[in-house]
Amino acid sequence: MNLNIRPNANFSKNVGFSNGQLLKTTSYSLNPSVSTSINFNEKFQIEPGYSLGYSRSTYNLENLPEVSVLNHNATLKTTTFWPENIIWGNDITYSYNPNVGPGFDKNAYFWNMSIGVQLLEDKATLKVLAYDILNQNINTRRTTAEDFIEDFQGTVLQQYFMLSFSYKLDKFGGQKPGGRSMRYGG
Repeated sequence: MNLNIRPNANFSKNVGFSNGQLLKTTSYSLNPSVSTSINFNEKFQIEPGYSLGYSRSTYNLENLPEVSVLNHNATLKTTTFWPENIIWGNDITYSYNPNVGPGFDKNAYFWNMSIGVQLLEDKATLKVLAYDILNQNINTRRTTAEDFIEDFQGTVLQQYFMLSFSYKLDKFGGQKPGGRSMRYGG
């Protein structure tokens, strides 16, 4: 089992002009995340995770209100290594952005799936990937700056399917795996 905790914080002060008036902005953001990875007998791996994004901006001008933005992301990745030589993976993400205006999607689900077979004594992998199975890969966000608030929604990448083949090379440039390189300098 592996546990990852990533605290992240940012603070900034900016000075500019808005309609000829001096504008002072104070902003901070908190973006903590937590995830874990659990492996069951080298046959099944599960990786749940959660991240929170919060930002707050205040302004010295009375006509500009304080702006707070919050969003959530939950992820679940699973990989199955059974039956032998078969690898089946799922990557599911739920995003919730409650701050966007009317007419924008607050919820989005993303699901990518792949299935592969290992060949040639596990040196090669043939894999089929389905990207965005639910066809909901949208990017909804709220951007705040010194003197504006913008809501945006767009398609990140359209649904697609891909076939790939990869092969592991035992030697590269005459060097054996784990060996030392004799190259010096930059």
